[in-house]
Amino acid sequence: MLREERLQKILTILKERRYESVRNLAKVLNVPEITVRRDLEYLEKLRKIKRIRGGATVEGEFLLEEHPFERKIVENIEAKKKIAQEAFKLIERHDVIFLDAGTTTYEIAELIFTLFDAPLTVFTNSLQVICKLHSKENIELFVIGNKLRHITGAFIFKNYDLNFLEGFHIFKAFIAANGFDDRFIYTPSDDEAFLKRRMIEISEVPILVADSSKAGKTATWKIAPITSFKYAIFDSLNQYVKEFQKSGVTVIVHDQQST
Repeated sequence: MLREERLQKILTILKERRYESVRNLAKVLNVPEITVRRDLEYLEKLRKIKRIRGGATVEGEFLLEEHPFERKIVENIEAKKKIAQEAFKLIERHDVIFLDAGTTTYEIAELIFTLFDAPLTVFTNSLQVICKLHSKENIELFVIGNKLRHITGAFIFKNYDLNFLEGFHIFKAFIAANGFDDRFIYTPSDDEAFLKRRMIEISEVPILVADSSKAGKTATWKIAPITSFKYAIFDSLNQYVKEFQKSGVTVIVHDQQST
């Protein structure tokens, strides 16, 4: 196989699988691992791929725009339900939690509405979560934010000092993101990024909830480094799991043992 053919084959594999190890690429291409490493180094210089420890991934998608909640709620729905199931296991009687605006956190709210009958305090900036939980008498519900972003259903703060949030004692904060890589989590909205960041800072146990389709996607605004989280909950393994673990984050993957 000529080098140009091999390079194209590598790109095709990475686009299909999002991530592949050097060892597996060498087997598929029937070449030594050192050859694959040189090819990956070349492709990275061209900004076609990104090398990660032991393998490579295609350069992530950069998110410039947001999609409406009504569209996102039906995307990767099974993955979001799996994440919600794992997140729900962390919620305890008399807990004080924050549910971020997002479709995955909405699935957590669905489970709380259906299955959780013990006393619970919920802070949220999500219009959809408010509508879901407002009738649950066992839940003390606090709304955060003074301006609604219609596209996501997220309440944000405009012209308001967020230092008052430090007076809240929030134990577990379930944080959604539009994308993540081996360093940060991202969103296209500066207003939502600011509020998410503050909730991460003031909560005792910040928890990232993100389906694996978000892996490798970045956006204009960095919410926080991955080291900010105590837990990260995914529906399936992705190429950044080891980086989260190396950063001291407890990773929970649906149907797999916590690591």
